[in-house]
Amino acid sequence: MKNVSLVLSLMLGLSTFSAACGGSKHKKHNDPVPLPTATKYFVHGDPKEMLTETVGETSGLTDVTSMDSLNNYKLSGLFDFAQAVEKASVKPITSQDDLEEENSTSESSTPFNSNYVFEKSGANYIYHDPRPEAEGWPSLTFTDINGKLVVTRMDDFDVTPVHYSIKEDGNAFSLLIEAKDDSGLHLLAMYFVKTKAETVATRLVKSEANYFVSGDGVAIPWKTDIKLSLCGKDAAKYKVDVDRAMSAWSTAGAFASGKIGKLNYSVDVKTNARPFTDLNQNCVTYVDKYRMEDQENTGVMGITIPIIDTFNQEIISSQIFIFNRAIKRFSEPTQPTVTHEVGHALGLGHKFDSFDNNAFLSSIMAYKDNNLVTSADSATIKNLYPMTDNAPEEL
Repeated sequence: MKNVSLVLSLMLGLSTFSAACGGSKHKKHNDPVPLPTATKYFVHGDPKEMLTETVGETSGLTDVTSMDSLNNYKLSGLFDFAQAVEKASVKPITSQDDLEEENSTSESSTPFNSNYVFEKSGANYIYHDPRPEAEGWPSLTFTDINGKLVVTRMDDFDVTPVHYSIKEDGNAFSLLIEAKDDSGLHLLAMYFVKTKAETVATRLVKSEANYFVSGDGVAIPWKTDIKLSLCGKDAAKYKVDVDRAMSAWSTAGAFASGKIGKLNYSVDVKTNARPFTDLNQNCVTYVDKYRMEDQENTGVMGITIPIIDTFNQEIISSQIFIFNRAIKRFSEPTQPTVTHEVGHALGLGHKFDSFDNNAFLSSIMAYKDNNLVTSADSATIKNLYPMTDNAPEEL
């Protein structure tokens, strides 16, 4: 990422609501149970540009007779891609320090494990966490339409379903819904992960190369083969960018060709892709017209949405957006942005601290003049995907 002080690359981490970077955040660090204020992203234009050439599933989340199978899930992410927000609600970014603070992936708070269940209410079904400690968390209203559960409301707002997705193993599901208010159109993305006993210990890393998407030192990787797809308009012509990015990270880790650690990886081109919330695909989508700037002198080059199962300590899906308009506006090369975003998809966070002319601590995961993967990045990807069961960097 070039050292343009007000150029942004976003990573939307879904292990907690507050891990998202670059949006309008209202986190209260001392709240024992922080309320899930949606992370909001400022939009110039139509958010539906993010859905170009995708096919949504809108018939229903699941059969009404199967609703109990979706009880006891944790709300892991809530994001609002809004057509407009009040200017006053956007924290101005005026320096490199502001930029890095707003986009930090360091995380010190403990996420609240919500537990959602269906309850019948008249002719409808309410999906919510009924416990007193979850008061204020969003609830969803579903209606039985032709034997399917169709979402119709979120709290007091009417919504329209855009896409439903259930992970093939049933471990997670997502909703993409559309709503309108006085400010314009909103696309709301919600992600739920099956609640279970946390039997997998968090792997902590103590070296300097510890900047992970789940927080500094918290190593949460993929545990299944990594399959990325080019989706959307002109997908095939961008495949070379993603091939190069994956190869760069594989080489950085000194892994075998086609490997990230012990896992295989692949990159293909997908036709008839699902919208970006779908959990059974990992799309890289290039968007031409859509802009996500909070202010006129900022530009968002890319967004990555890694879906994290904090119970199993693994990444289960990831979606990447590359914004061509922002890249052209700031005359930035595309490849460093793609490599940076693929780094997020693999589980790397942002590296902002302790640069001070230390070459080892420079990183393509920072907002500095680093267009190539560095020695710090090499150490980090090795820590995240160790080739031995007990890597020496572990605590």
